[in-house]
Formats: sequence, C-alpha cells, structure tokens
Amino acid sequence: MLIRTSIAATVILGTALFPAAATAAPADDSSVLHLTLTTRSETRTALLTCHPAGGTHAHASLACDQLDAVDGDFRRMAPNARVCTMEYDPVTVKAEGRWKGNPFSAEETFSNPCTMKAKTSAVFEF
Repeated sequence: MLIRTSIAATVILGTALFPAAATAAPADDSSVLHLTLTTRSETRTALLTCHPAGGTHAHASLACDQLDAVDGDFRRMAPNARVCTMEYDPVTVKAEGRWKGNPFSAEETFSNPCTMKAKTSAVFEF
C-alpha cells in the first residue's frame, strides 16, 4: 500500500509539473533600439531591430552584428583605425529601448563626426 501511494504521488506531482514547464514563456531575445544622432544643424533618428535585423536603419544587419559583439552597448566598441582631424563639431548619439529583452539607454558626445564614426562604426550610419 505504501509503495502504491508513493508511485501515485510521484505520477500526480510529475503530471502537475510538466504542463507548467511546457507553457513557460521563452526568453525574450528581441532588441529594439531608437537611435538618435544630433549635430549642430540636424537631428536624425532610426529604428533598429535585431534578432531578426530590421527597422528603418540603412545597415541593420551590420549594426546588429557589431552590437552583438559588445552586448548591445555601443560605448564598449573599440575604435577603428580611422584618422580624424581635430576640428570641433560635436555629435551626440543616443540609443534607447531594449537589448535582448532588457531596458537599455546610453548616450555619448564625440568631438566631431569622424571620431563618432571611428568609435561606433555602422551603428549610427543611417
């Protein structure tokens, strides 16, 4: 009698646990970023979606690949070998939204467009 009760309890508990596991929501891997680039004379915006790549960004796939390498934070990107002049023509870039399901917001100001492109590559080329 004790063995039957234990087996029955195990079957009931096991059955109760499987539906919960089967209906658990998958991890949110979506990324949607509103990108803004502001110079002295203009402000431009683009929507970048990743996983899958898309939105209004002209180079969405490349930008997503570059952001994937730094877990979505363009501030962590290594600058490329571009040579820039030392002119002062400030550019501010901002990314707001969600990266792989988590809230994300970052902003950085560069001394000129060349230094911004050297650091952020395709992310703000829209």
